[in-house]
Amino acid sequence: MTIVILTKPSSNQAATTLLKILEHAEKVWLYACGDGVYSIINASPLSNTIRIIIRKEGFVYASREDMEARGITIDLIIEGVRIPKDFYDQLVTDIMERADRIICI
Repeated sequence: MTIVILTKPSSNQAATTLLKILEHAEKVWLYACGDGVYSIINASPLSNTIRIIIRKEGFVYASREDMEARGITIDLIIEGVRIPKDFYDQLVTDIMERADRIICI
């Protein structure tokens, strides 16, 4: 499984290109933190890509703390995005136990 740590906003060209490529991958788990949480907003340019990842049995997680720091509320995010109680604990556990490949952008 591929784990992607997204720290760049949806306006970042490298992040956009990477996520478009990952639309075709199987079992992608995306972790949005920092400015990456802007990508999980319903109106984000990457919202369709995020939905595709979720539909293809992938998971999308977001950092509650980073969402709150940027004024992003639950009602603004894409359905199916998960907000774990301890985002970084979940991330480290998944990296150690499940990841075949890790991509950070």
